[in-house]
Amino acid sequence: MARFAQYYLRYDLTDLFARELMAERQKFFGSYFENNDSLEFSHGEGEEKKVFKHQVYHLALNRNIIVMRIANDKKKTVEQDFKEVDVKHEPSCFVVIDNRDKCRRIAIQKKKAFGSTKALAEILASQISDRMKCDCNISIELLPQFYPK
Repeated sequence: MARFAQYYLRYDLTDLFARELMAERQKFFGSYFENNDSLEFSHGEGEEKKVFKHQVYHLALNRNIIVMRIANDKKKTVEQDFKEVDVKHEPSCFVVIDNRDKCRRIAIQKKKAFGSTKALAEILASQISDRMKCDCNISIELLPQFYPK
């Protein structure tokens, strides 16, 4: 059975112009997950930039519940013909985003694809926050939810 870490999405509305589009913040957030090409998830700059492959799915009953699968490119050392060889390894994990009204939960699968769920949460938050800051002057934070409700 898969295990998930829960995160809470907090919108930062401290920008002076953020108040104008505050009511539409969930619509902006959901628009970044319309399809696989809506948003690029990456880490680093220049030659060190690493782009993560991802696929986005929507629940048939409610399109505001988004299931995303994101992969991390790694190299893994294996032994072939008595020699150690580095091979490309792309482990993935699931991210479930609940973007319904008054519900701002994000669940990240606990898997070794990324070092920790916190590392993936920081990548997601930085990319989404940068895009939202440009589009509507609202940024986001993903905060771990230690005590489930």
